[in-house]
Formats: sequence, structure tokens, C-alpha cells
Amino acid sequence: MHVPVLTITTTTVAGAEVVSGVEYRDVYRRIVRLAARNAAANTLVSVYPNPSVAGTALRLAVPAGSGPLTVTATDLLGRQLFSRRFAGSPDGALTLEAAALGSFRGVLLLTVQTSQGQATRRVVRE
Repeated sequence: MHVPVLTITTTTVAGAEVVSGVEYRDVYRRIVRLAARNAAANTLVSVYPNPSVAGTALRLAVPAGSGPLTVTATDLLGRQLFSRRFAGSPDGALTLEAAALGSFRGVLLLTVQTSQGQATRRVVRE
């Protein structure tokens, strides 16, 4: 896979080598770094209904006036199910039609990228 399974990052402090980070991958998937998320955008994004029935549209509440945004859905293995750009929503409401996810059933990660930051929500489709 050409991806390291275990990465250990060290830093030299006062002449001694100190472990500053450990990253382990048991299966390949895209890693989302929590520190890179904007806390304000993260708290303002919600998805409902959750859990939902396959074939049901999803409604997203996004920051009002956030401008253009991208919505991406991946399964838990990191495979991209879809990615769409939207012009934005002045009232903070956005609807993803049922056809966007097709007949997918299971757990997916829905990521909303705005100019204010990025937020990821776990969505269950039954």
C-alpha cells in the first residue's frame, strides 16, 4: 500500500529525544486531524434525520451566509460516495436528495467544508 503502518515522530528537547507524536494505521483510511477543524463551523453543522432510512433526503443545517461549500460523503473505509459543491445557503438550510447516496446502507461520514472551516458528522443509513 506504500503507507507506513506505524509512524513515530520525535523531537530533541535539552539533548534528549522525546516522542512527540504516534500515528498507527490498521487499515488505510483518510485521517482527519481534529486540530485543523474550526470550532465555530464544527458546532454549527447538523444533519437530520439521523439515523435515516435509505431513500430519504438528508437536511443539513450549515452556518447561515457561509458562502460556497462542499459536501463530501465517505464510508468508514475512506471510499468517497459523492462530493458536491453548493453555492451556499443564505438561511442555513441545505437538502441532499436521496439519489445522492443511492441505496447505501451503513455508517458514513458527511464532511461539510465552508470558508469558516470544516465539520464532519457521522450519519447512519438503515
